[in-house]
Amino acid sequence: MPTDGAGAVWLIRHAKQSEERDPGLSPVGVEQAREMAAGMRAHSVERIVSSPARRARQTAEALRAEQPDATVTVDARARERIEFDPEGVDWTWDEFTAEWARCAADADFEPRQGDSSRRTGQRMRELLREMLRELTPRAGSLALVTHEGAILDLLRLVSPQGVVVPKHVRHASVTPLDVAWLND
Repeated sequence: MPTDGAGAVWLIRHAKQSEERDPGLSPVGVEQAREMAAGMRAHSVERIVSSPARRARQTAEALRAEQPDATVTVDARARERIEFDPEGVDWTWDEFTAEWARCAADADFEPRQGDSSRRTGQRMRELLREMLRELTPRAGSLALVTHEGAILDLLRLVSPQGVVVPKHVRHASVTPLDVAWLND
């Protein structure tokens, strides 16, 4: 599995967010993002792709500060499976968490807002395939700054049989992905 250099893929969950609509990073999250970025200094990241969510963009910018030659792209395909507070959706926290849990338990369940787990994993896989084709041969790696559900959905979709996918992904964590897993 490439873990550095050409073709390496790093899945990064955004750092801890504040409590507001389209939350940015909390003070703890700002520090988490800085620490994650410092930990990535030894790796040559050519491209950083971020979810459009403010918390993900701010995490990507922290990484960019440590990877001055990297380009940053915001791509809607890196969005979360479902969001609690999108414009026009009126639901309680309990309704949201019930839909979230059902998506996690049933990959084909279509929530009333957002995407199924399977559809999220598929869009993430297609995004990564496209981004990898655009990398400079034998040069840098790709960092995808996204969300817990999206990372887990991708891992459940592409992990070979026998690989244990975690139930949670910590804020500002970095997960290397074997690019061979992205092939059908």
